[in-house]
Amino acid sequence: MTITFLDANVLVYAFLKTKRKLEQHETKIKDAAKSIITRINTGEETATSVVHFSEVCNILENYLPLEEAFAIEKDLLFQDNISIKTVTKEDYLKALATAEDQQVGTNDALAYVLMIEPEVKKQQRAAAAMLQKQSEMRALDAQLQALVAARARDPDRARRERLAQLTGNLRDLDTRIGAEERRFTAPSQMRGVIEGVLGRSRGVALVEMKTLAVTTLSPKESKERLIYRHGLELTVSGSYLDLLAYVRDLEALPTQLYWGALSVDAVKYPRVLMKVTVYTLSLERAWLNV
Repeated sequence: MTITFLDANVLVYAFLKTKRKLEQHETKIKDAAKSIITRINTGEETATSVVHFSEVCNILENYLPLEEAFAIEKDLLFQDNISIKTVTKEDYLKALATAEDQQVGTNDALAYVLMIEPEVKKQQRAAAAMLQKQSEMRALDAQLQALVAARARDPDRARRERLAQLTGNLRDLDTRIGAEERRFTAPSQMRGVIEGVLGRSRGVALVEMKTLAVTTLSPKESKERLIYRHGLELTVSGSYLDLLAYVRDLEALPTQLYWGALSVDAVKYPRVLMKVTVYTLSLERAWLNV
């Protein structure tokens, strides 16, 4: 399930009014922010943190009449589809390291830390599940080979029935592994899928796309049915909200892509450069041509 991350920038552009006429790019950002608020008000799953909600309260109360600010805050707090995450010292240490590396604000970096970490854990669980199925298949295959050898020495009915049962189990497990693999975007389709999302994303431009070396998630000593990881490193540019929408569209794809890393460069704000590594898992060592 895709979850929108709500930070103070969205509230600033959606609710605050300026005395001067907005520039064209500012109007687009404000419209995008209002669209996000509309989706949240109609039930879209949304997350923020105690830190970012505190920023939202400070901004609203500084620039709006208090009664109006309190009304917006209550509305956000009472919506069941908005969850507010706690922030630990460890979260802030990760965010500070990202902020120093990318030269962005610590709280902006915290938003990326809170968005990426659940995706990384999801990938780890999926990879662990595939490795577990590989381990089960190897165990069944060992039992099958032992029964084949025993049958050659002493063929009897009990062993033949056990052999047939293990063969069926092995076939079923192979089918399950194939179904698990089909949940992921095929390596040969990664570029087309990513470019398709990019083509539908207004305000986001592709700067560079690199193919990463194929790696394996299976144990080094394994000699069969390895699990391969195929990755692409994308560099795209756009406004903060446009890039946030692009990442959300990647997350919403019907076949899975996982994030390995994400960094931003806001030196030329409001134009932001974002570098993101996405990858898929496969049982085939297929090369990506980019």
